[in-house]
Amino acid sequence: MEELRQKTRIRILHVTDVHSALHNIVALKTRLETRGERIDLILLSGDNADMEIGARDLSRDAAKIARYEKDMELVIRELESIHSLVVYVPGNHDPITTFDLNASPMTSTSMNLHRKCMRLAGNLCIIGFGGSIPAFKDSKLHWEGFPFETEEDLAKELDPLLQFKPLPSGSNRLDAIEEGDSVILMTHFGPSRTDTTIVYEDISQPILSGSETLRCHLEGDLLQKFAFLNIHGHSHDALGKVQLGNVTISNPGPLREGNYGLYTICKGSKSWRLTSCTYEILD
Repeated sequence: MEELRQKTRIRILHVTDVHSALHNIVALKTRLETRGERIDLILLSGDNADMEIGARDLSRDAAKIARYEKDMELVIRELESIHSLVVYVPGNHDPITTFDLNASPMTSTSMNLHRKCMRLAGNLCIIGFGGSIPAFKDSKLHWEGFPFETEEDLAKELDPLLQFKPLPSGSNRLDAIEEGDSVILMTHFGPSRTDTTIVYEDISQPILSGSETLRCHLEGDLLQKFAFLNIHGHSHDALGKVQLGNVTISNPGPLREGNYGLYTICKGSKSWRLTSCTYEILD
């Protein structure tokens, strides 16, 4: 981590929606090694395990929780064979225990970033938030949200996180935003009304899976000033990149289907910026 904090150019592997497909992590590792691709950091944006959705009683089933926690740990450990530093948020197919602010990380070198901020390098921070809200098709419920049953439920936890008050520059806090910082926001779900969250299984009745709360924050003055990148997953068939003002929104698609993203970010004279963004798929 100390080595990362000294860098002015960072190569990021973005993986999302693994759904316990360990064989694709193995294939990804082989591909990156064959190419000699150097990675500085892995960002894992949720749906690491493959917990069934629709049975909220699962949150009280200790045996099943333990099973999905183990599945999630296996995913993270496999990714650590690519790079030891894995920063993750839980998705709506991950166990409820992983949304606990006091939950221990799955491994000794990984970090659960849900509802947290972390300093990655000089004047570069990342904020994390997991889970999802319901998705709708033709104004009818199409996918359940977890652990958030409504947009209002999500806003109660997301609003305080994204209404941060920057500290004076030089405060040397590793868990807070300072004036002059650049911010990456890693969420499981993406913002509403973007092509990274609108799923066109039926073009006449698209699935709307994004969050209006998140979009409002991304378009607001605070994140327009500090954030330059919002990475997410969740919407499997809506992969791509869009721009909301100063913020790039990126969904590389699910690793369960062989998709992943590679980003390069570089520090300029005043702030960090995204200098390359590529999406690839395993053979």
